[in-house]
Amino acid sequence: MLNNNIATKRVDAVKINAIRNFFYRKITGGSFKDALLPCHCAFYNDGGKFGIISGNRITWIARGEMIVLEPSTPFRPVAEGLDIRLFFCAFEAEERLRLIPSGQPSLLSTASKNLLASFIGSAREIFPKEKNEEESSSFEVDPEKVLDSDEEADPAIIQRAFNSLELILLDSVIPAHIPLRSIKEGEYSFESERITDEIISYLQNNLTRKISLDEIKDELYFSKSYIKQVFKKQTGSSILAYHTAMRIERAKKMLAEGKNTAEIALSTGFSSQNHFSSVFKKTTGFTPTEYKKTLKS
Repeated sequence: MLNNNIATKRVDAVKINAIRNFFYRKITGGSFKDALLPCHCAFYNDGGKFGIISGNRITWIARGEMIVLEPSTPFRPVAEGLDIRLFFCAFEAEERLRLIPSGQPSLLSTASKNLLASFIGSAREIFPKEKNEEESSSFEVDPEKVLDSDEEADPAIIQRAFNSLELILLDSVIPAHIPLRSIKEGEYSFESERITDEIISYLQNNLTRKISLDEIKDELYFSKSYIKQVFKKQTGSSILAYHTAMRIERAKKMLAEGKNTAEIALSTGFSSQNHFSSVFKKTTGFTPTEYKKTLKS
């Protein structure tokens, strides 16, 4: 049974508890049964003509768009043509989610599309049966069960799958307790701020050495492209440039304390005194020696 009870790093704004059904494959147009599921349902159109009939209205979902239905929403899928590629996921969330705008498709960002690809890859490792493209595409769920996961599935892959899906949903939904006014006024920045804070904390804890994007990616369980995009948007700087600036600020304090350049270079993770001096001048406009003189003046 796959429940989201192992993740220590998870999205706080949208918390998924369990995945009840999932598939991503080509489907053929035609008639589908009416459905009413006790959980949230997400549909993403990756090609072809696909829509959802709910009540007396049909909503067509264009390629690249996702729609999320609230629990107990009656619906009937409708598709036209022979080559429709669809992502479907039925999931339980910790709280009800409010759609923005309500019940309408949302165009996913490039970052979310990358996350969706990551989720699909991870989910197929967790749910071996989903590797079979020939299996029927069912929009039904067993109310008593969640999907069975591979007993040997890597916990890190499971965590990555939940994190990816939670972040994708933030493109289309918000928690019900967040006021709409906050969204309109831009006061609520969703997950980007939390991720940026985690990255900065990681950088702060590693000022004595050079770091790589790969290790940050592994620490946060997100793709490099995603964390780079989020960090740049939040800070206006690249991650590595930000880390370098933090190391230079540490070096300034050490210079003010009277430490020599060899000690500072070693303590701030530069490969040599020359490398440290070069980066210091490029960043501040002064050599370390010149900077020391400005402190005395």
